[in-house]
Amino acid sequence: MRWPGGHEDDRQAAKRLARTAIAEGADMPLALAVAGAVRAILTRDHDLAVAAIDRARMLNPNSAVVLAFAALTSCICGAYDTAINTPRRRCNSARWSR
Repeated sequence: MRWPGGHEDDRQAAKRLARTAIAEGADMPLALAVAGAVRAILTRDHDLAVAAIDRARMLNPNSAVVLAFAALTSCICGAYDTAINTPRRRCNSARWSR
């Protein structure tokens, strides 16, 4: 994917940093969620991206930021039902847990 104004060096650095975040940030949900989105967008490595967001959601299922990146990544990976329903389910369960 070619981003307007993006430089190949920047894309390569983003890919490398995202892979490092996934490999070394196994207990950091925000790093996993962002890295999963980056990998999905720049490399189309959907399996690794989905694994990263699944791990992030498992670690912190109540984080709105993690859920937002999970929805974005799911959409990029073509999992549209997951992209729509995961945040919706979390919002509905949070509403009733008060």
